[in-house]
Amino acid sequence: MRMNDLPKERSQPRVLHLGHTTEIGGAEMALARLLESSTRGWNAHLLIPRKPRSNGAFSELASPIISRVGPAQAPGATSSGRSIGALLRFALSGVTQAVLIRTNSSFRTADVLHANTSRSAIYAALAALSCRTPLVIHLRDMVSRESLGALGYELFTRLVLRRADGVIANSGATLDSALPHLRASTHSEVIPSPAGITTVAHSIEAARRAARPVDVIGMVARVDEWKGHEVLLRAFSAAFAGSHVRLKLAGGTPFANADYQRKLLTLCEDLGVTDQVEWLGHVTDVPTFIASLDVCVQSSIRPEPLGQNVLQYLAAGKPTVAVDAGGPAEWIENETTGILTDMGDVDALADALTRLADDQELRVALATNAPTTVADATDEIVTQRHAAFFRQVVGRRPGQVGP
Repeated sequence: MRMNDLPKERSQPRVLHLGHTTEIGGAEMALARLLESSTRGWNAHLLIPRKPRSNGAFSELASPIISRVGPAQAPGATSSGRSIGALLRFALSGVTQAVLIRTNSSFRTADVLHANTSRSAIYAALAALSCRTPLVIHLRDMVSRESLGALGYELFTRLVLRRADGVIANSGATLDSALPHLRASTHSEVIPSPAGITTVAHSIEAARRAARPVDVIGMVARVDEWKGHEVLLRAFSAAFAGSHVRLKLAGGTPFANADYQRKLLTLCEDLGVTDQVEWLGHVTDVPTFIASLDVCVQSSIRPEPLGQNVLQYLAAGKPTVAVDAGGPAEWIENETTGILTDMGDVDALADALTRLADDQELRVALATNAPTTVADATDEIVTQRHAAFFRQVVGRRPGQVGP
């Protein structure tokens, strides 16, 4: 069924969104922003597991668009264990969830299936077998063994991507990692995730703020080993230990990362910067937090698929240091809109932070240029692009039938 053939009373496609967790992660927050939009442009329904009962990242959504099916799902694209038992539990969980999705009434009435995460894409692909409803896979992770795990990578490349009718990638790097595994007929597009950007800073105001001395450096990122907190702490210590400069870290510990944060607290003690580092946990008002910073950092130790935090920094007109890999490198022009450093290089990050603290002219130049790079990445524009993509996928599947 083409979009022109939709019933007159239903001019918007019905999209069934599939998630595997309500934890407050980047993928979940991005989907929540899409579904909360007043200019969404499609009829949405969200299927998530029954547990935990808390809606978490989706707590602001109206209850009628949320349904719960199936058992709790572990984080990640695949089982974290390597034993036969762990793999069997993963397989049983995925198949069970796929069957429950396939038999749910929202599945039967959907014009488009949208898998929001790598793990949900696995059971979405199973549920969509021998079904003519278009399947859209949202790529928010690199298609690599490092990101997906050995089993997840095999399932993703051999089953999920081969079944996809549409692929939305959050960056060019993410899409490039998937292209070898897509069918020629798969409709694909790079669309950044909504990052909570409603407006971008005025360049003159951003420059004025950047001219002030550097007192606070910060990062927005959930506490997870690959987000590079250790690299940042070591670089901050090398640059500012014993000074008045503070480091503020905003981000919770979803996906069972509390133990890792305790290790980081011990590292702060060893580095002698405990009194200079503030751990704020999950921050709801991210724009206000970013506004309190003088320099912003992204320091992941594997390529970041998009880097929502980087988009948020640039939109706020903040002097930014990011890793020269993955999505952030597509948004930052080195020495013009930000500073790029080699991934995992503590010394390079320390040098960049020191340089920004000492060079007012450089801070002002970066702050002036930064907002212009994300003018087309506001949530409203990003949501409109998602709506257009869903319509295109429906239109490309002429054999689809619906009620």
